[in-house]
Amino acid sequence: MTDETTPLIPTNERGAGPRTCGAQSEAARKSLRADVIAASAVLFFAGALVVTFPVHKHPHVPMDYYAKTAYPYTHLRLGSYDANDVLRTAREARGFARTPERAERWRADRSAWMADPGDATVFQWKDGEFTMNLVKPTASELGMSEEPVTSDAMIKMWETHDYAGLGAMGGEGKHDRVFKAFSALVVGAMHHAPERFSAGQPPFRVVTHQRDYLAPPCVSNVPKGSRFHPCPAAKAWRAPVFNFGSALKNGDVFPAEVNMPDPEFIDAVLRNQRPAQAETSPLGVTQDGLVQATHASQPTRPWKDRVAVVAWRGADVPHAPKMPFGADSGVRGEACASLLRAAGSMPEGDVGAYVAGNRSVTPPDRVTSNQLAAWAGSDRFNSRRLTPRWRAVLGSLSQSPEASVSPAAAALGISPASVPRKKRWLDARFTALAPNAPCSSALPDSVVGARMTHDDKSAHKYLLDIGGVGGSGWMGTLSDLATGALVFRVESPTADFYDGELKEGTHYVGVKPDLSDLREKYEWAQANQEEAFAIASAGAKFAKEASASDLWDRYVSRPMAAARAHYDAPGQLGEHGRWEDEGAEELERNLVPIYRYAPQGNIRCDDCEENRAVLGKIMMPDAGRVAQLASAAAAASGA
Repeated sequence: MTDETTPLIPTNERGAGPRTCGAQSEAARKSLRADVIAASAVLFFAGALVVTFPVHKHPHVPMDYYAKTAYPYTHLRLGSYDANDVLRTAREARGFARTPERAERWRADRSAWMADPGDATVFQWKDGEFTMNLVKPTASELGMSEEPVTSDAMIKMWETHDYAGLGAMGGEGKHDRVFKAFSALVVGAMHHAPERFSAGQPPFRVVTHQRDYLAPPCVSNVPKGSRFHPCPAAKAWRAPVFNFGSALKNGDVFPAEVNMPDPEFIDAVLRNQRPAQAETSPLGVTQDGLVQATHASQPTRPWKDRVAVVAWRGADVPHAPKMPFGADSGVRGEACASLLRAAGSMPEGDVGAYVAGNRSVTPPDRVTSNQLAAWAGSDRFNSRRLTPRWRAVLGSLSQSPEASVSPAAAALGISPASVPRKKRWLDARFTALAPNAPCSSALPDSVVGARMTHDDKSAHKYLLDIGGVGGSGWMGTLSDLATGALVFRVESPTADFYDGELKEGTHYVGVKPDLSDLREKYEWAQANQEEAFAIASAGAKFAKEASASDLWDRYVSRPMAAARAHYDAPGQLGEHGRWEDEGAEELERNLVPIYRYAPQGNIRCDDCEENRAVLGKIMMPDAGRVAQLASAAAAASGA
């Protein structure tokens, strides 16, 4: 590929344009003929070499996002890394949302960037203190002419968990996840290897990520549907990225990504405990939080008393929208325009303007359920840009009341008698529609349904599990399994931290991302009730026996220990027991600590239980204080 800075036509020595063939001396002509002959000879021999030794082109290998090659499907593979690797990885793995509103706010207040951690933070242990740190951005990252600065006021917002205040400053939200990740890593460090985090030990640092899924800026220019590597630069990241969200199954995309527990799991385990409460586990917390989050303690209904319908409820959220395989929430863009034209709900000339966000035109009439179903089954319908959740809802509307066996199921010998007739076999509806999608206000009420309680779900034989923003279910999958229903799990390129232990065909039944085989899988289950019940029972057993302590040890403490062992911290112990870092100066100049925790002295083995119990209580924020700050911020904004 030719560099854009290199002209395709070479210029003359004066740079005045292409070379010309004006009047030349005889000597110049002879020199030119000699150059041509020499060049021809070179080309001849080069051609002969190409014939003799053919050049083999390396074609682009399509990326299989569903290949299970990442941790925890495989062993955790980490390489040696240092402080400079941490700084480089943190900066390349994060992305600030540069909207016009944020850009204006950053220019007005050069510390306002601190309201948004920009996806990546750095967890550090040094000289007896744990810290969670923002990484100071460069002016170019924010599109500013002046360098950004820090402020004590912004740090105070983080320290006091004033998430509403940070949101009012322009942050994208979900700030509490940063603290949950910090809490998890501190507890993991003190639980698994307290001796490695005691006085006199070298420092430790690792990059952390707390959004729904990892989507660095390098993926932003990759077209939807592309199956080539979206971010080749990520292969050079040497520092591990502890991702507390949904992680890709294919380890070749972000080799440094380490799938860590999601915030819902951390919140369920690290709960404030009172002295009068039950006996604590080695983590200093009870496992009641996890049991409550998954409803694992609730009894399940007998299989024979359940309704033979596939049920699903959930919000209309995007599906990893920044990734090549992702899709945005709602019916928007070309799909929205196609629906409005098919339903004839507004003048043709206004459709484009309305879809583009122009609300000065007359809004469309409400689309009926029949019109929506007809559109979904027409040639105008293109489902490529719709999320799996929307496919399920449209499938629920489009199903025929007179259920019949699909050709694929009939080929397997499934009888129509095993399929309920004159009944819905799929009941999928949203609990809330995307508020910013242009077609949301025009959709019929039939696409929305009430939330289903755990008891409501337990009344069904079948549940559909569709991932959320990050593409995976987080604790929702465990909760569905705990109902004792057979879970039809929609395949996704992303996974939860415990997915390596779940087996398709043993704990759940897999469904294609486009849901094209959902009907077939349903009909199979109806015709093979014993096998369906066995899979449902195994899934329920997995969810009910999930141990907070065991999961924490495998997926928090052990990755922490592995990263600790691979971190290279050259230096020596200086005066007053402080470590003198070598080569970490640039990183430390750019770290902005927002959370701190210093254990009381060295943790001895006989003190572990007590100190961990105290740690579990003091790490989590005071819920009342957070609510008070949120109310104050709301009152201030209202004024």
